[in-house]
Amino acid sequence: MIGLPDLLLPSCLAQVGGIFLGDLGDRIGRSRALGISVLFYSVFAGLGAYATSQEQMLALRFLVGLGVGGVWPNAVSLVSDAGLTSPNR
Repeated sequence: MIGLPDLLLPSCLAQVGGIFLGDLGDRIGRSRALGISVLFYSVFAGLGAYATSQEQMLALRFLVGLGVGGVWPNAVSLVSDAGLTSPNR
């Protein structure tokens, strides 16, 4: 049976993914890092359809959490950068 810590770990891993993939965005560019993050969570979310046990699904959800965590800092940075070059400012 899956308990409360198992449900909280994916959100904690999203924070870890935000740190590492946000740093990756600083090094290789936010657009590329955003693409890698989306690819990361899409692949592991798709693999969830083939999970045969709760443990496999939980492991895949952890990996999805890492990818989703990487989307947040890179997407926010891209949107804020686009807003700074607006002609209305």
